[in-house]
Amino acid sequence: MSIGFYLKYKDRESTPIITKIAFKGLTFRRAVGESVPVRYWNSASQRCKESSEFRVPGRRINKTLNEIFVAATQACDYFVEHRSIPNQSEFWAKTDFFLSGGKTIPDIFFTDYFQEYIDRYRGIRAVSTTNKYVTAIRKLKQYEDARKVRLTFEHIDIKFYRDFERFIYGLKREDSDMPYSLNYFGALVKCIMVVYREARDTDGLHNLNGTAHREFKAVQRTADTIYLTVEELVRIHRLQITPELVLQHFPKADQRPQNMARRIAGYNVAKNKFLIGAFTGLRVSDFNRLSEVNIQDDRIRIRTKKTDAHTVIPVHWVIREILDSGFDITTPLSEQKLNEHIKEVCKLAGIDSPIETTHYAGGRRITEVSPKWQLVSNHTARRSGITNMVKAGVPIAAAMKISTHTTVKSFMAYLKISLEENADILAKSSFFKQPSEGD
Repeated sequence: MSIGFYLKYKDRESTPIITKIAFKGLTFRRAVGESVPVRYWNSASQRCKESSEFRVPGRRINKTLNEIFVAATQACDYFVEHRSIPNQSEFWAKTDFFLSGGKTIPDIFFTDYFQEYIDRYRGIRAVSTTNKYVTAIRKLKQYEDARKVRLTFEHIDIKFYRDFERFIYGLKREDSDMPYSLNYFGALVKCIMVVYREARDTDGLHNLNGTAHREFKAVQRTADTIYLTVEELVRIHRLQITPELVLQHFPKADQRPQNMARRIAGYNVAKNKFLIGAFTGLRVSDFNRLSEVNIQDDRIRIRTKKTDAHTVIPVHWVIREILDSGFDITTPLSEQKLNEHIKEVCKLAGIDSPIETTHYAGGRRITEVSPKWQLVSNHTARRSGITNMVKAGVPIAAAMKISTHTTVKSFMAYLKISLEENADILAKSSFFKQPSEGD
């Protein structure tokens, strides 16, 4: 990188001053907005001579040149940091932004910066976190296409929020005809707020407060979710899956021996992996990648993928029986297949009690009744593990060591304990028991 100043016309009495910046193999030139008599220009220092007859204008021009030098340097540093090669307009927009002391907003579009933000943290943050931002920028670009606008930082305010909300709720989900949920919209807004504030507070790209409106928030409602009791989990563990049982519940299943055997094998892999998750409280991204090296001395030791935290968990007797049966825990099974198979396994196990759930889609409250097996997912394993540990009397602090939750609030979101169940737990405490004589 080099920054220099030179005269546009050396053969004239007075000439405009030009700045020339060489950066990443590119050259950026433009007039600085000042002219100087040729006789008062020092080509060696590339500044005006502050002689007695030209002291005042010379100092003023040199001050301008110094400010341009600093701003252009900051612009170059910015593009180096963001691993970006600017065009002419982008470079001068960034230079002008620094030149103005951050009082003006550069001509940088919000979604362009959003992509820079994703690239900045790719490989540093968990893939699942990065995917949330990838989803958010995809929806923002859909919004831009629909509204025929390129979003700038000035657009991000409560007016945008309300219009973006209408836009999202007007879409259909990619995997069904249902509208997007309130929590889905809230997750998008959370990403937008994080990126908007990073641009302001970290990169100094604007000094706006468009997300400060009290209604500009990442809305979220706790969804009705289920967990499986220890009795239900043991029922799944004891389940013997036969072709006859499969055909009883799924009459249209392919009866050819090879295909039926493949189906049952997939069920058994899903069953065992899910149970390992349910008796450890691990995330699916962790229990689905366990290997023999993680299990020694009746302990499961693993560094979690999402939080990069170590956890050590005793081997539950159900997990011990699974391992002793010869099950290869490294058998690959995608999360999608695991999610699909475990529902069907739960149906085979007769976990079909009716469950009423409430969720929010398209801004509307929807209540439905479904058989319990339909509500089971990969994440039910973790929720079941955490809930059953606490119900069995495991202290929350100890359970959090296993689950690697960092806050009680996030941990409590996994507990699915009714008021009656909570009372049963409390009743076992010495606080509610009469002390024996002599205590």
